[in-house]
Amino acid sequence: MLLRPHETQHASQRHFLLARLVLGFFSAFNRSFAWLSQRFGRLTGRLIRLSFVVIVAYAGLNRVGWLAVQPPPTGFIPDLDQGYLITVLQLPPGSSLREPTK
Repeated sequence: MLLRPHETQHASQRHFLLARLVLGFFSAFNRSFAWLSQRFGRLTGRLIRLSFVVIVAYAGLNRVGWLAVQPPPTGFIPDLDQGYLITVLQLPPGSSLREPTK
């Protein structure tokens, strides 16, 4: 009894409130995680039952991706095109960085 730390009532209430907050957070997290796991399991089960449709959709998306990265036919690009981009910027008349002379 002499070696036990003596806590005041105020400190024990603060620890109790903190413990309730932490337990509340983790309880909500566990419920959300269980709900998400259950939904993911149902979705996976449906996709397995419809595996043919999923495989066809996957093959179609792969085909679209492959077509998107293919270079364009060279017949549409003129011979003079070297892949350069030239831009011209022109300020309106009277705009200058030089200060006017007095």
